Amino acid sequence: MQSYTIAIIDDDELFLDALTSALPEQHKVLRMTSSAELMTFLRESNESVDAFFIDLEMPDTADVVWQLGGLTAVKELRAHFGENAPMIGVLTGMDSIVHSYTCIKNGADEFIEKSVEIEKIVTTMQERLELRAA
Repeated sequence: MQSYTIAIIDDDELFLDALTSALPEQHKVLRMTSSAELMTFLRESNESVDAFFIDLEMPDTADVVWQLGGLTAVKELRAHFGENAPMIGVLTGMDSIVHSYTCIKNGADEFIEKSVEIEKIVTTMQERLELRAA
């Protein structure tokens, strides 16, 4: 199994803990708890990341009144990386077709529901990473 550097951005630290511990050990996980941390990482780090997985509902996004700060982060990632963007996935408890469509239309590559077991989330993430690497 190939190893990846994965950035996970989610304001729920319990979910971050569970997801991080469920991912295979060979992956490097960069944990961020806000969109602001993500923006700082993009400005200040030269670290290569294979995938970003972002919580859709993060109310702490700087300069954004809209509660869906994760969607703003998806747009920022697309703008930052352009066509060479790493995989951008959305992790969310909002599982409607409207949310999925909106995320994909605005630059997300994947839409993964958090309402399933953590092992299924990890399996989906792993499958998507391997497909993209192929």
